[in-house]
Amino acid sequence: AFVVFLAKRFLGSETAVACGGLSAAVGHCWPVFARFKGGKAVATMYGFLFGLFVFVGYSPLVFFLPLLVFLLVLKLTKIISLSSILSAVAVTIYVSVAADSAAIAWAMAAFAVLIIVRHKKNIERIRSHQENKISWM
Repeated sequence: AFVVFLAKRFLGSETAVACGGLSAAVGHCWPVFARFKGGKAVATMYGFLFGLFVFVGYSPLVFFLPLLVFLLVLKLTKIISLSSILSAVAVTIYVSVAADSAAIAWAMAAFAVLIIVRHKKNIERIRSHQENKISWM
């Protein structure tokens, strides 16, 4: 969210916002100081969406729609990785239809592809019915 704020405030362009968000995701997935072993970009995507909502003025749906999809899929399947992937795809479809900015739409598509690629092993485990499920929900 902070990267989005800085890009919008000082550069003023939604292309800069999109590039800033994607740069944060790449840094999250392949951090230099952790020997390039990082996360799967889901938390970064939600931070980017929160920044779009709060600092850029996008509809609250840009943040709450994928969160709702995540929680609904999690409730139904109890698989966090599947919930993450489907929430990224849902927000990509929503932004592609509702956003005025092609840069933001392309950034969301890149986020979705990055999240799917980073979850490759999880997808294989889901297909073989070996993916871990949560027990607390």
